[in-house]
Amino acid sequence: MKKDKQAQKLQTVLWLVTVVAAILIIQICYYSVQGKPKWEMTSQGVAPETAVVMSITDVETTKYNYDDPESEVFESVIVFDAEVTKGENKGDTVVVKQHLDGFNPETNIKKVEVGDKVLVIKGYNLDEPDIYVLGEYLRSNKLIGLILVYFLALLIFGRGKGLNTIISISLTCAVIFIVFIPSILADQNIYLSSTLTCIYIIIMTLLIVNGYNRKTYVAVLGCISGVLVAGVLTLAYSGFMGLTGVVDQESIYLINLSGGIDMKSVVFAAIIIGSVGAIMDVAMSISAALHELCLQVEKPTFKMLLKSGLTIGRDMMGTMANTLILAYIGSFLTIVILFASRNDSLLQTLNQEMFVVEILQGVVGSFGILLTIPITSLLAAWAFPKMKNKTIDYSISPELKKLGELRNLTENTDK
Repeated sequence: MKKDKQAQKLQTVLWLVTVVAAILIIQICYYSVQGKPKWEMTSQGVAPETAVVMSITDVETTKYNYDDPESEVFESVIVFDAEVTKGENKGDTVVVKQHLDGFNPETNIKKVEVGDKVLVIKGYNLDEPDIYVLGEYLRSNKLIGLILVYFLALLIFGRGKGLNTIISISLTCAVIFIVFIPSILADQNIYLSSTLTCIYIIIMTLLIVNGYNRKTYVAVLGCISGVLVAGVLTLAYSGFMGLTGVVDQESIYLINLSGGIDMKSVVFAAIIIGSVGAIMDVAMSISAALHELCLQVEKPTFKMLLKSGLTIGRDMMGTMANTLILAYIGSFLTIVILFASRNDSLLQTLNQEMFVVEILQGVVGSFGILLTIPITSLLAAWAFPKMKNKTIDYSISPELKKLGELRNLTENTDK
């Protein structure tokens, strides 16, 4: 009993040390990339204010045919009164315009209604400096509510594991938005910063969620290997296929804004960061399964564990690869529909760089998953049999503790 308490205290201390260290790393890296970025978009000093739509005062719609009577262009403006609820002019009732240029007013485009909560910007139109324009609908409060419900569900169903998951998700988002994105704005090496970000996410997530044990160590090494393989393949094929990374208007705007950012490095970062979650899932699943198998078998061998790991990996490979590819297809579904509506040839469509990049993301990520399976299996087959030479401490986790109690009960029954 005393040994169990000591082991639990040790795990708690290690968990706290890991969380604190992860936060400190983000803090240190945050300060290292602070200061004036080498390039940034100016906001012209315009700050949005939140408001509530009080009444619709006017709707103006103009239709232009130009030279082609079959081609119609619409310019629609909805004028409404809104009360500012947060901002410099809080409490004032202001006139706001919603511009729907290019949209047919008969379509299902969202038009303001009385009671809508919106973001409004003053002086955006230099010709009408006192008139506000509609920036966006206020959606962040509903989004935050959904996230809180999700976190609550994690706590209810996952309990301790759910809390660990919430912490790891929060730290993952923090390192990307507080450290990685600012590092790009500060013109630091994107290849290096994205690789280090992925390694941080892997180590931090697996240690916090699964604790300090052999299966976690094996999963960490297997996952890092898979991500590095995905990165090497991305670099090789980006050069082999002559990719520029300029896939849309946002890419062109980013190049002009930054004064020559290497968009291929942005594609590299998108691929490895996008694939790290699936690769981490595969590595941890194989490591955990082989760890449990090693505990159940009296004399596990390298060959047996390796064969089992490859078998488990084959079963996971298809679904995980599908998960990754479908996620990328879903991310650019609108563009696919747009190109399909133009009746372009399939050959021309498939050679568009935006499609090539998306396909490359799915294939390279799946390749990372594929190679993570044998690497993790090899590491587990080498490391796990060694623990049979030592006395197994069943108190390091509730699952192993139950397994130890079950074994003791079986041995007593046999006697």
